[in-house]
Amino acid sequence: MKGKGRGKKRVVPQPGGESFQIGEGGPLTYYMQMPPAKSCGRLIPAGEWQIGEAGPSMTPEEFKAYCEREGILDPDRPLIPTAEEIAKLPRSARIAFTSRCADRIAPLAGSAIPGELDPQSTASFLLAAATVNTPLRRLLRCIRHDFDKVFYLARKNKWTDDTPVTQEVFGPMWPKHFVPAWAREIKSNPADPV
Repeated sequence: MKGKGRGKKRVVPQPGGESFQIGEGGPLTYYMQMPPAKSCGRLIPAGEWQIGEAGPSMTPEEFKAYCEREGILDPDRPLIPTAEEIAKLPRSARIAFTSRCADRIAPLAGSAIPGELDPQSTASFLLAAATVNTPLRRLLRCIRHDFDKVFYLARKNKWTDDTPVTQEVFGPMWPKHFVPAWAREIKSNPADPV
């Protein structure tokens, strides 16, 4: 036997069987480009603080007042706006927000729902309709998103109690590609007239 395969066994596949070849694998080679380094942070003007200084220290009360003054949202705020938060809205914005809450669960409650509904009751309806597969946190986050949006617009545009607020300020009822199953079913199969 002269040639390339000299001294090696030839593997012949058997009918109905599998063929295996034994050999040594080479080293693994990975080719993946690393993304450029990015940093995320607030820029601080160079003249305000000395290097190594953390900035002026604040008490928790001062920090809370600073965040309210600057419009910085608290990351630990609850998913459902509290009554104290809602009370800070102008009257017309409060009415628009509670109407939005009622519209959000109207397919669940049917005609038994009033024109305005507080966010806690809205959350109760969503909890009652939840199943194991319901992304409940995302549903509740929609209520918080509506409140944050109307609160931001009220501050930015300096709304008063007499400023008219329409439902168009909120945008679509559910995020894109996220409509709860009960809202899709009711939309596609309208209820029979009573």
